[in-house]
Amino acid sequence: MFPVDNILKGDLKGVKSELKKPVDKSFKEYEIKMTKLEKEKKAQAKEAGLIRTEITGAEMAEEMDRERKQLQYQIIF
Repeated sequence: MFPVDNILKGDLKGVKSELKKPVDKSFKEYEIKMTKLEKEKKAQAKEAGLIRTEITGAEMAEEMDRERKQLQYQIIF
């Protein structure tokens, strides 16, 4: 573990914050899109005359598949 600690403390010291920025940005975009989708689904239900307090996980998973893959890609790279 000593060589790994050495690399993390030395070589990657300044790079760590740079690597975190794209991930944070992608996560924020994901949350914004998810919130927007929830609002849209609730508005559609309201227009149809339904009262909806929650959106099912399966429904959200289908709609957010692309965004989730982009987030995972940003986390990996």
